[in-house]
Amino acid sequence: GGEIKASGTKENAAPWSIGIQDPANPNNAIATITLDGALGLATSGSYRNFFVEDGQRYSHLINPKSGFSIEHDTTSVTVVHPSTTVADALATALMVMPLDKGMRWAEQNNIAVMFVYGAGQPSIRYTTTMAQYMKEKSG
Repeated sequence: GGEIKASGTKENAAPWSIGIQDPANPNNAIATITLDGALGLATSGSYRNFFVEDGQRYSHLINPKSGFSIEHDTTSVTVVHPSTTVADALATALMVMPLDKGMRWAEQNNIAVMFVYGAGQPSIRYTTTMAQYMKEKSG
């Protein structure tokens, strides 16, 4: 799963640093999120669980409006929230939304969220609430 719960700090009083996997290069982090205190983090993505049939890519994530696999270029959504369970539900719900709609909804609801999107060299977008947890984008 893509869920983690942080509590307090490390022994040296530093916050916990969580690397968010780069979908294009799984050995690298596309970003790092710092968690201080009791916070949950969850990531939902379409870059691990999918299959290709007749040249068409099918994600395990289903658009509840169409009943079919999602068809946009968002590859992962990460949410920070005091409840890991809520973070997980929000990450999945935001993952099925188109990027612009998801960003608007998250900003309106003050959700700390980061979207990874695009093929090849993915890009990131995150809400102002998520900015407090973000470190600079990794190489």
